[in-house]
Amino acid sequence: MTANINITGTGTAESSYSYNFRDGQWHHLVGVVDRNINRLTLYVDGTAQPSADISSIGSLSDTGKVLNIGDEQWPFKGKLDEIRLYERQLNS
Repeated sequence: MTANINITGTGTAESSYSYNFRDGQWHHLVGVVDRNINRLTLYVDGTAQPSADISSIGSLSDTGKVLNIGDEQWPFKGKLDEIRLYERQLNS
């Protein structure tokens, strides 16, 4: 099973991680867009996965895109808890 985070603006970037998430445990997934270094990073259980360059993405505001979890071919089958989205950087 693969966890992906991708963003689309004037271009597309994706960071992904393959793991057997069907182990009966909860997992913590975080996606971070860092415009200061133009990187998109997926964190799985606190560990950063390889990041993607987002320098060609452009603006993310008012793109008309929606948040998807899964897709038509691979729909998400599981439970989600405590989902949060922030428009700002969080302190550790």
